[in-house]
Amino acid sequence: MRLRFLDTVNKNEYNKFGLILIFGLFLFSAIGCLIPFLNSHMHEIGLTSEESSFIIVISSLASIFGPIILAPLAHKFSKHQILLTLCLFASALSYTSLLFIPKVIRTVRPASTLFDCTNNRLVIESCPNWAGDCNTHSKKLALSNFTQFALSQCKYYGCEEAEYDKPNQVCFLDNSRQDHCISTRSSQSKNTSVIEFNSRFDRWPLVDSNIDSPHYPINQTCVFQPNQPLIVESHLYQSISCRPSHSQCSIHCRISLHHRLLDSPVLARPLPCIYTTGQIEITFYSYLILRSLADFFLFTSFTLIDALSITLTNNYDLLYGKYKKVLSIVLPLSVWPIVTGFLIDYFSNHVHRADYSPVFVIFSGLILISVIITLCFPISPILESSLFSYSSISSLTPSSSNRRISNSMSMKNKIILISIIPFVLALGINWGLLDIFLSNFYMEMGATKLWLGLIVSIAFIAFSPFAILVKSLTAGVGRAYLIILGFVFYCLRFAGISFLFKPKWTLIPFHAMEAFSLPIAWIGVTSYFHHLLSTSPLHHHLSLQYLLNIIHFGIGRSLGALIWYFWLGEMEKNSHRWTWLAYDYSSYQLNANLDVSKYRLLLRLFSLISAIIAVVFMTFYHLRRKKRPRLNHKPKSSPPQNCPVSNGNCYSRLMDKLSNRNHQDIKLKDGKSNGNGIKMIDAIEDDTDSF
Repeated sequence: MRLRFLDTVNKNEYNKFGLILIFGLFLFSAIGCLIPFLNSHMHEIGLTSEESSFIIVISSLASIFGPIILAPLAHKFSKHQILLTLCLFASALSYTSLLFIPKVIRTVRPASTLFDCTNNRLVIESCPNWAGDCNTHSKKLALSNFTQFALSQCKYYGCEEAEYDKPNQVCFLDNSRQDHCISTRSSQSKNTSVIEFNSRFDRWPLVDSNIDSPHYPINQTCVFQPNQPLIVESHLYQSISCRPSHSQCSIHCRISLHHRLLDSPVLARPLPCIYTTGQIEITFYSYLILRSLADFFLFTSFTLIDALSITLTNNYDLLYGKYKKVLSIVLPLSVWPIVTGFLIDYFSNHVHRADYSPVFVIFSGLILISVIITLCFPISPILESSLFSYSSISSLTPSSSNRRISNSMSMKNKIILISIIPFVLALGINWGLLDIFLSNFYMEMGATKLWLGLIVSIAFIAFSPFAILVKSLTAGVGRAYLIILGFVFYCLRFAGISFLFKPKWTLIPFHAMEAFSLPIAWIGVTSYFHHLLSTSPLHHHLSLQYLLNIIHFGIGRSLGALIWYFWLGEMEKNSHRWTWLAYDYSSYQLNANLDVSKYRLLLRLFSLISAIIAVVFMTFYHLRRKKRPRLNHKPKSSPPQNCPVSNGNCYSRLMDKLSNRNHQDIKLKDGKSNGNGIKMIDAIEDDTDSF
């Protein structure tokens, strides 16, 4: 069964194909104005990176069931128009509902600390975001180097302070019992002096964790015991005590920690505590449900329209190219991200908070316009047995006279198709990985929403000249090499972005490379796969297009988010395993305090992985070509009788083609149909009118 828009042969009705271009203009405008900012919106309402990645994993997996379940039903019962309308309307409703999810406010402050000088214990507040893991979070920046401690404001705790004077000495003890005591008061004034010493905090054992002790004014504490060496004025000591001591009191001192970084004079503060205000469960599950529904309906709409393009062309190299595709797809994705990014910054500055309402309102308006356009043109099926295959509107010839349609693929093409699917999945994982965390990475370095929109626009602006010349691109470079270039440019993008520290104008070259890693690589994928099915019936091409969208934009995106989810846990517990990816270890430690290095190390890791995949795919492709048997050259035969000959060449086929074309032109001038009374819409203006 095949989709078509018109039933008559009237040539003027071809002008209705402009509705398809207008529909694409509004649909991709809606996608371009909202989708680039959804991840930053999750960050603004208070969802953590772990929660955001989990939501993307679930919503991506949920979205793939739309093409699997609803698309076959639409083809079976010919309800494409109704299904497309309902999906577009439901996606607008679901995305707009995200505006009304309650926000979670997260407050960042340093962890409270004190030193129990009586019991020789360091007490640190167990922050809620530490999840009870005292060793990992409190010592994260103290690995493999010394920490500077500063004691001050020592006083008695647990008794009437007026009964005793303040402790006046902090003493460091060694094995020879030679104490080194330092006065807690400055000799020049009554102000409390600061006593500094250095030690390997990463070697201090954890004594107690997550306890509420009446001996300490801090709730939920992590208690550590000082371990030697304690370095004071270049001398080594084993323990600390305060004097004078009293049996009824404990001596508590204020203490601050600063971690020394390797090969760097910079002192880094410990990781802060993050306190949340709001109903986290309601925010998380509301966003999860609404985002899953929204992605489900929008992805279903996109795959239906994308599959429709398969029914309107027999030249799959031009599926996403030529001038009209630039106007309907590339232009809106180049303009709207910049416009909506500017609007977010403008309204946010006026209300002094992140305001995404203009973006959601514009998105809903554009989707509603797309719904109206969908209702304006009827979609009806025609039987595949009635189809004709031709290369232009002026040469209608039965499919039997052009190429043989087979219901089964050759075993060789099946093996090639199955073996290339993992590479398509790898492309989807790379795209999904950048989609989930790149906006937050730039925002943590100070990028505005305008720049987040600009990086999306740059990719499609760079793609526009290649979209116009897509036929020459696939013919000159080759379909397989477009896929290889996708991995190569992913490698360059991952590596280059990982070294950026001020994401402004330096972003432009790396996001211009996205033209090769996403749209051009996708052209190579779709063209290569459909070329393997060149002799297959139409429903095979439809199923293949659905499959490619599910693998790349569904499963690949989900796996990319899942990798990011596990990477966050890995960096919390075993970050030292990946320091070989840091070109400057001190910079890595310092940036870990800013929660940035987890992005950089993963980018460099996937840069290496993308380079390896590019080499593997190129090797696979050339090995397959070497095994291809050479065609036997047939001996030249003598020209048939009554054949026009010029310079030794026979032009019988040319004469047959001209006579056949003249015969068809006479039929069309007489107003007659092609024999079946059905008008075929295919390869019009080199396939530039199809989606």
